[in-house]
Amino acid sequence: MNSNKGVLAAAVLVLGWAGSARGDVVLDWNGLAAQLIVGPGGASKVPPLGLVDLAIVHTAIYDAVNAAEGFPFEPYGSEPTVTTPASAEAAAARAGRDVLLALYPSRSADIETLYASSLAAIPDGPAKDNGIDAGQQAAAGILALRVNDGRNAGTTIVEPPAEPGVWIRTPPGFLAPQAPWAGAITPWTLKRSDQFRPEEPPALDSTDWVRDYDEVKALGPVTNSTRTAEQTDIGRFWGDQPMLQWNRAWRGISTAAGLSVQDNARFFAMLAASSSDALIACWDAKYHYMFWRPVTAIRTGGGNPALTGDPSWLSLVTTPNHPEYPPRSPPAACCRSAARASARRPRRRPATRTSLRRSRELVSQYSDLPMDYADATLVALAEELSTSLVFTTDRRDFAVYRIKGRRRFEIVPG
Repeated sequence: MNSNKGVLAAAVLVLGWAGSARGDVVLDWNGLAAQLIVGPGGASKVPPLGLVDLAIVHTAIYDAVNAAEGFPFEPYGSEPTVTTPASAEAAAARAGRDVLLALYPSRSADIETLYASSLAAIPDGPAKDNGIDAGQQAAAGILALRVNDGRNAGTTIVEPPAEPGVWIRTPPGFLAPQAPWAGAITPWTLKRSDQFRPEEPPALDSTDWVRDYDEVKALGPVTNSTRTAEQTDIGRFWGDQPMLQWNRAWRGISTAAGLSVQDNARFFAMLAASSSDALIACWDAKYHYMFWRPVTAIRTGGGNPALTGDPSWLSLVTTPNHPEYPPRSPPAACCRSAARASARRPRRRPATRTSLRRSRELVSQYSDLPMDYADATLVALAEELSTSLVFTTDRRDFAVYRIKGRRRFEIVPG
């Protein structure tokens, strides 16, 4: 598992971007949404629930901007009635404001501050007023669509007894299972959450299991690890808060590509909805298989007489409180399509509407050139993220590569 210093350097450049240099309203509302969901002082929502909220924000902004632009593409959740001319910037700002106020009313001061700043940059007049109206309608439409989506179900599970291969609570906190209902949340684009459920994890008497057990036991512990210093750095780099890290990356990609407000509205709706679906599907599989974490396996001998246990083994990064398989890496799953959808602007808009749900047609507008450096770099970042999970956490290669081998980067028609 050799690392790529060039890839890591590129990641630092991309992920280190902190704001909207061009003052793009979509980027500004993305930044605030991510902060309110998981940032310091934010709601600290767990990944599958936080990404649903992010997708609500960005599908509303998409519908608002799409309406203000005269519906060049099929709307996702609603088709606002718009009087022309209409400002796309005002539409995006109002949609972002209304959704975030509905989801995070206690943060109204921050939300209204950004809203006032967004509107101050737009000349007064009918276009501004009409855009605001479009944004209000779009936000109301998406919020109504997601009222009973299951994200607030709060249901629990009967935790299984301790036995080889079965997930139980893990040290040091021994926390209750995280959001076990999330796999039943209504997806954004999938027909159902188990549509692409991965195959089961390897049997405990398989050669795959023995190999991966020994690898993580050697590379992953907090002490006496065989990791190199560079591997530790890579693992810690990718151990950042994922929603903040990847949204910074997406904003940086957008800025580097010079995407317009209209392009950004679609780009971020694609990313947020696909990432949300990836985690909904991931949580469905996690609680379907209920596969144990390596910290449990290694402390108890791996359920295989050919393996040697270590009762004091502990991973460098604290084990999260949900089953191990499959790993929660939705940004890596959509990394390639993100690159193709962002590294270059479309040469022309189609004459007919294109559904946000119809991935093949939507992505094909951005794919008329061979894979370029940005595309290759992002795919390499996905690879490095995958291998980094073994360096400092307790995830195994099979949990990553079994997923990668199953249509991970395939464009699936809606």
